Amino acid sequence: MRTKKQILRNTFSLVSMLVGLLLLLPNLAAQTPSWETKPRTADQNFWLWTGVAVGLTVADIELTQHCIHSRRCQEGNPLIPTTSRAKLYPLQLGLTAAHSYLGYRLKKKGNKRWWLPQFSLSASHGVGVAFGMRFVWTD
Repeated sequence: MRTKKQILRNTFSLVSMLVGLLLLLPNLAAQTPSWETKPRTADQNFWLWTGVAVGLTVADIELTQHCIHSRRCQEGNPLIPTTSRAKLYPLQLGLTAAHSYLGYRLKKKGNKRWWLPQFSLSASHGVGVAFGMRFVWTD
């Protein structure tokens, strides 16, 4: 059984901790966290460029594979394996992720041309999609 002296000591300790906490909390609330003052790196524009790059990459892969399997054309890039989608998707989407990461790092450093890696990738796959569209509706 606790004695009256132990109960008073424990109550005093608890009250003093609460008073100290109440004195400390307003000071903590007055400080602005650093994440609120910094602009977001992965904002709407970043995700828009990333989405365009991924979409054009997938469209280019699918149109190229359709064209190759219908024996109407062949891959123009000798470094790209064209035997299966299982080889193309990891390679192409890995390169797309690398371009997006490069753009992210440039944007985080404050570079005004952070969008160039994703734009260049989108432009190259856009050309591939444009060439692939020629063979979609032809007999």
